[in-house]
Amino acid sequence: MLKITRYEQETIINFNTQDQMATLYTRDPAVMRKVDALVIDYPDIFKCIGETDIDKIYEMPKSVVTYRKNIR
Repeated sequence: MLKITRYEQETIINFNTQDQMATLYTRDPAVMRKVDALVIDYPDIFKCIGETDIDKIYEMPKSVVTYRKNIR
């Protein structure tokens, strides 16, 4: 894997109201490890649909994308 700066290690989740699937684009190695584990554990739900030396693209149902409050 090529070395990129921490600033360049972005993650983008994209979906719209018409489609049932979301895509997740990431250059963050930590996010890749987490989602790769989900791909292995739940291959019928999470799929890696593209990758290069520095990034990966995943596809998943919108229903697995969650929003949480972080109350401390």
